[in-house]
Amino acid sequence: MRLIRQHNIINGLLLIAAVSVSSCNSILEDDSLPVSNKNIEISFTRSSESMIGLDDNGTFKVAFFTGADYNYYNSTDNLSGIDNYKEDAYDTAIPYPNGTTVYAIGYAPSDRLTVSDDYKQLALSSTISAGTVDVLASQTEEGNKNSPFSNKSPLEFKHLLTKVTFYAKRDKKMQSSKLVHDVKVTLGKSYLINKWEYNKETYVAAGAQETIENDLTLHVPDQYLTDIDQEYTIGTCYLNMPANNNGQLSFNLEATMTPVGSTDNIKTNYGEINVQLLEANNQTPVSIVQAGEAYEVVINFTQDSFTLTGVKAPWKAGGLITVPINPTKQ
Repeated sequence: MRLIRQHNIINGLLLIAAVSVSSCNSILEDDSLPVSNKNIEISFTRSSESMIGLDDNGTFKVAFFTGADYNYYNSTDNLSGIDNYKEDAYDTAIPYPNGTTVYAIGYAPSDRLTVSDDYKQLALSSTISAGTVDVLASQTEEGNKNSPFSNKSPLEFKHLLTKVTFYAKRDKKMQSSKLVHDVKVTLGKSYLINKWEYNKETYVAAGAQETIENDLTLHVPDQYLTDIDQEYTIGTCYLNMPANNNGQLSFNLEATMTPVGSTDNIKTNYGEINVQLLEANNQTPVSIVQAGEAYEVVINFTQDSFTLTGVKAPWKAGGLITVPINPTKQ
């Protein structure tokens, strides 16, 4: 009789445990986000054909958040070929959750950035040098099952950095005097960042950056400024300009001179150079350099010195892209 009673007690305890586990599972399911039968669909257009924010080889991604704390919900795969989505929208296969708002934000280039598990931080991949990548992000838009994302409020990707392209040329006074080659422009680490954080509106420069070991040097090895008054590209960089920059940019300049008819190379380090950047009219000083702007700095070498011009220019390989996001048609 005692054995039967103990057996019944054990069975009763097991039943209670089973009910408890089942109850816990039910609570977990209730806490998870129930999903609807509507998927989020994305189509892409450019704001202007002359502004190529992402070319056919560029990759981009859209992340989705929910809740007051903007908890990570889901994200698209890496996407490329932006023109492919002008007519036919991309079905993300991500369903709208029921009864909650979804927040969407895009960033690029997604194949050169790493992202934290919660998608609140972006960082350059470890093999990428700071200052060499054009990083873009959109504003945050919101939608839900009953009021889905609309192409009337598209995601608009914007540059998070300032683009500066350096050129060098020989003045006509050097026609039969000196050759110039191996021009080097070095930007200090104060202009370089490698990490961004989400602030519920967009991605911005993170307050705590990963350590950047080296300055950024732009240099084309063995490049001679052969033709007089011909501008030769030294390199392009993407900078995080200080808030109170007063429209000024500083960099270190080096070059090698070779007298015509000689094999003697004279290496010169000109030290730190400051240039006042100008508006597109090439006259008005820029008061504050902003992210999303592009500048061209031309170094004109003369006999024993050089002159500088730095002028705002169109962003020839960049711009804005718009991303309308809509629910799948039912």
